[in-house]
Amino acid sequence: MKKILLFSVMATFIAMCLPLTVQAQYLSGSANQKANEYIGLMMLKKHIPGLSVDVLKEGKVLKMQGYGFANLETRTPATARTVYKIASISKQFIATAVMLLQQQGKINLNSPISISG
Repeated sequence: MKKILLFSVMATFIAMCLPLTVQAQYLSGSANQKANEYIGLMMLKKHIPGLSVDVLKEGKVLKMQGYGFANLETRTPATARTVYKIASISKQFIATAVMLLQQQGKINLNSPISISG
């Protein structure tokens, strides 16, 4: 569940997104360069200190890369596998997941809550 939430957050940041750290890059030269330029521009514009991007197409990795810093105080570079603290933003993803489970009939929000032990 945490991986799904983290992926969702990272996908959101791609839309808003200083190339700094290089990880695996599988996009062709000009496409990769354009993506790096766009992400760098959006990071500067939106004041994003660091992020990680994974681009997949039909299950194949096209790009995995970290940009900027995972930690500004220690100047730790972001990588494609950096795990970020997402604080209160996780609440909306958990609420969405709960509602999807409700729609699928896997949980019932009207059921009583009890602690057995």
